[in-house]
Amino acid sequence: MATPQINSAAKNGCIISLVLVVLLIIDWQLKISLYGNSAMGFLQFVTLTTLLYIFTRRMAISKGDAGMTYGNSLGYIVSMMLFAGVIIGIFQYVMQNYIAVEYYKEIMDYAMLKAGGNTGSPAFEEGMALAQRLQSSIVFVVLWTMFVMMLYGVVIGLVASAFLMRKPNIFADTNRSNGSEV
Repeated sequence: MATPQINSAAKNGCIISLVLVVLLIIDWQLKISLYGNSAMGFLQFVTLTTLLYIFTRRMAISKGDAGMTYGNSLGYIVSMMLFAGVIIGIFQYVMQNYIAVEYYKEIMDYAMLKAGGNTGSPAFEEGMALAQRLQSSIVFVVLWTMFVMMLYGVVIGLVASAFLMRKPNIFADTNRSNGSEV
């Protein structure tokens, strides 16, 4: 049976992913990230950090006298990000392979151009073929997105958890909060 904290992390992870999906759609429609513009990335980071802070603070408050340790806070943030990573990964796969194929190809071409790769070399062509094969695998895209989201969660969580943790009230009877008598 899932705990209330896992249920909350899943629900909030879904909300985070839906907000980020909307930002990805806006980015695609306005072609903001096409030529290395980092404005959308900054907006996504600020949005993500704000949502993680709000949701984790809400969870810490709901714990009441039991408190929420630094590790619990960090774990909660990472859990939300893993759930969000699944949804965003599926969306990213669909976008890259079915909806906005040309847009993502343009982004990849621009990134390769900026990296200064020798576009005519066999190694470059092999690398591009590998990237295309990986992007066409839903398992790879979802796992990679979950990994990236988890890293974001760890980095943001390491700082945010210092502010969000709540010490337990050692004088409170925390057993009564779950309905049992001492």
